Amino acid sequence: MFDVGLGSSILLRFDNAGDPVTVLCDGGHRLSGLVHTELGKVLDGRRRIDLIIATHYDADHLDGLVPIILDDTIDIGQVWLPPVADDTLDERHGRPHRPEDLLGERMLNAEGGGVSASYKQHKQADIMRIEVLQRAIDSETTTRVDPEPSNEGSDDLDGYFRTIWNAYRAKMPLDGCEHAPDIEVEESRYRKRAWAFDDPRHWWWIAHHASILSTGRLAEAVEWMRYHPDHAVLALNFERLKAGAAKDAINVSSLQAVIDALRTRRLRPSFETIQTGEPVVYGWDRAAKRFITPASADALALTLMGPSVKLVERQRDHLPVSQSMFFAVLRWDEMHTVSVSNQLSYVARFDSEGQKVLVCGDSAFADFAPYRSRKGAYHVRLIDAMRDLNVVQVAHHGGANGHFYRVMNKAGIRTAKGPMFLLLSHEYDSAVRPSKTFAANMRRLGSAHVARLLFTNPPLSPNAATYKALVAPPTPGVTKSHGDVRLRFDGTSWIVDQHFVKV
Repeated sequence: MFDVGLGSSILLRFDNAGDPVTVLCDGGHRLSGLVHTELGKVLDGRRRIDLIIATHYDADHLDGLVPIILDDTIDIGQVWLPPVADDTLDERHGRPHRPEDLLGERMLNAEGGGVSASYKQHKQADIMRIEVLQRAIDSETTTRVDPEPSNEGSDDLDGYFRTIWNAYRAKMPLDGCEHAPDIEVEESRYRKRAWAFDDPRHWWWIAHHASILSTGRLAEAVEWMRYHPDHAVLALNFERLKAGAAKDAINVSSLQAVIDALRTRRLRPSFETIQTGEPVVYGWDRAAKRFITPASADALALTLMGPSVKLVERQRDHLPVSQSMFFAVLRWDEMHTVSVSNQLSYVARFDSEGQKVLVCGDSAFADFAPYRSRKGAYHVRLIDAMRDLNVVQVAHHGGANGHFYRVMNKAGIRTAKGPMFLLLSHEYDSAVRPSKTFAANMRRLGSAHVARLLFTNPPLSPNAATYKALVAPPTPGVTKSHGDVRLRFDGTSWIVDQHFVKV
C-alpha cells in the first residue's frame, strides 16, 4: 500500500504457482507522482500490470493512474473503470441501465473531450441555480429576490470548480470525509414520509417538481422556502449540494484524463457490475492472461461484490442537482451520506493460496443492504463472501461509513481467528482521520483481537488511544514516521516487511 497522502493506491502481486499476476488498485493523486516512481522499483524485471482497477470516480484515486498508463515501458492487460452513469442526460427518470449511458463509455466514443466539457457546463449551470436560492435565503424576505440565475460564468471552469470546492472544505466540518455529502433520500425526522426514487408511483411527482428547478422556474422554489422552518439547515444543504456539483466536475476531468491516456495506449477498459445481491467470481486464465468469468476451480480468483446494476441506476437518478435541490427544500433536516461516487466503488476479494484480500476503495457498501430495508438486513451471499478475510482495505480511509463496519460485524470479524490485517491510507497530520466511527468499532473489537492495523500515516491522536493495542509496531530500523506499507504471505504465515507508524 503506497503512501500517497490523501487518496489510495494498492499493489497486489501473486506468485500464482509460477504464473505471476500483478494488480494495481487506484493510483493516488498525480501531484505526488509517487506511485509511478515507486512502481519502477517494485515491478523489478517484470514490467507488467495484469489488471488496473480504478475503484471509483474520485480524483485522488484516478489521477495517479495517468502517468502509469502513459508509460509504454509498462505492459498493461485489463483496465476496470467505475461504472458511473452520466446524470446530465435528459432522459426518463427510472429508466433501465444502458452501458452506453456510462460516463466512461460516452468519453470513449467521443473525441476531443466534448462529453466532459458538456458535463462541466451542466454542473456550472446547476451551481448557478443553487446560488439563486442561496441569495434568497440570505435576503430578508424570499419574495424580494430575482429568481433567475445570472449569466455570469467562468472561462476557467476547472479553476471555478476548485475554488468552490476549496471554499467548502475550508469552512465546513468534514466528519472524517473529504467529500461533500450529497443527497440520499431517506425518511425525514420532520416529515414522516420517505419518497422512493425507484417507486413508479412517485416518479411523476418527483420529476414534475424537480423540473421546476431544472427549467429556470426558480421563483416557485423560492416560494416553497418561505415555509421551511430552519433556513440555516436549508443553507447548509445547498452549500453541500453546490460543493458536490463542483466535486463531480473535478472528478470528470480526472476520468477524462484516464480515458485519454487509455486511448493513447489503445487500451479498451471495461465497466463491471453485478446483479443485486449476487457476487460474480472471475478467474485468472493462464492462456489468455486475463481475469474471466466463469472461473475455473483452481484459478486465482477475484470475487466482485459491487457495484450492482441497480445501484448504478439508483445513483444516476440521485445525482441530478435539480432533483437534489428539490429534496433540499422538501427536507427539514440536514442531508448526510457518503458521496455517490464512493457508493459506486468496486468491492473485490482476491483469493490465492487459501488467503483472502479485500479491496474496496471508498465504498459505502450500499449494495450489501436491500434497498430501503430495515437497518442491519444484508444480502446473504454478499455477507458470505466477506467472511474469513485476511487482509482488508478499510473503506473510505477509515471514515464514517456505517455500512462497512456493520457488514464486517455481520461477516464475523469480532470472532475472527486470524490472522487479519486492516490497511488504512490517509493524509499526513489529518485532523479527521480515522473517524470516530472507526475508533468506536475498533474499541468494540477489544485489545485482544487478532486484527492488526497498518497505517501509511499516523492516525488522529485523540481517538488513537482507543485502539493503540491493535496497531502493528513499526518494523525494526525505520527512521520515518510515515511511508509505504509492505505485507507478504510466505506460504504459511503473513509477514509485515515495512510499517513506519507508531502510536
